Amino acid sequence: MNQNATPGTNGTGIAAAPQRTQEMLAGMEEFPPSSQGSAQDLAQVRISYAKAAEPLGSVPLPADVKGKGTSAAKAAKGVQPLLLTDKLGERLAFERTGTRLYEALVSKHEAFGSFAGGPSREDLAQIQQEEFQHFTLLQSVIKQLGGDPTAVTPSADLHATAAHGIQMVIVDPWTTLLQSLETILIA
Repeated sequence: MNQNATPGTNGTGIAAAPQRTQEMLAGMEEFPPSSQGSAQDLAQVRISYAKAAEPLGSVPLPADVKGKGTSAAKAAKGVQPLLLTDKLGERLAFERTGTRLYEALVSKHEAFGSFAGGPSREDLAQIQQEEFQHFTLLQSVIKQLGGDPTAVTPSADLHATAAHGIQMVIVDPWTTLLQSLETILIA
């Protein structure tokens, strides 16, 4: 596997089309911004939106009467069962995402092969299976506690959004197995 930077035609910088630079600069003069404002004005809008926003989500109460009673009794004693439910939901989402990421890594391996010192397909498939086992274990724990493992808790939502970029890199057909492995280290 090639780990070197690959030279080639890269049209993303202004130097790739110097003849168009003057046209772009003239266009900026001809079409100035259509609204007044500054970065500080934009910050004030963000602040007002943040103050008006509702919470990211909520943790569902147990579905059965017994579970609701148990939660209320624990809350009266200072125990936070909803916090546990939220964090279990977060971890469930993490393991589900891990399962999907390793499925994608297996596909990358099939597309590109490995490299000296790199993982085998079987290594990646085993980790994927372990992630899935963690996922199913958490599902059963949440059910045993009277929770709904299909509910997206606030922490699960937050971390799924944060992990979205990692997922996008790994499933991108332009990224190699090595680049994808570097990315999964973030997860």
